Amino acid sequence: MGNPANKVFCADGARFSGPFIEPDYDLRVTAPFGGAFSDDAPYSTFTHSWDRSRAPLNGGVGGNDPRIYAYRHSIGQPPPGAEANAFKMNVVFFDGHFETQGDLSTSNPQQWLPQGTVLRTTRIWTDTRITYQLPSTITIGE
Repeated sequence: MGNPANKVFCADGARFSGPFIEPDYDLRVTAPFGGAFSDDAPYSTFTHSWDRSRAPLNGGVGGNDPRIYAYRHSIGQPPPGAEANAFKMNVVFFDGHFETQGDLSTSNPQQWLPQGTVLRTTRIWTDTRITYQLPSTITIGE
């Protein structure tokens, strides 16, 4: 696992949402993307729980800013397209502590994957790759 104080156990989210999709759910046994309660982490462009497409540098335009659904612990309501980390959510770690983190901070893959995981970064948000200086492939915990 790595350091339990740096690995996400549980977090807010908005399953199955996006710029043109309000939060929804799919309770079928055959539900895509891991079922009703599972999804990729906020670093991934595949996520439907933590869509960060409207954050600056990520190229999303039009529709709602889907960060408003998952990142709902901001002070006030940031406008669509607001700067990274303007939207905030609660994150609980394996050691039991919790933090309120901004959307860019939660997109750090080091917090979500077990130590030793090898990850290609081609499907990671642009601002995440830049902020955390991610090469084309990373090994978690190194």
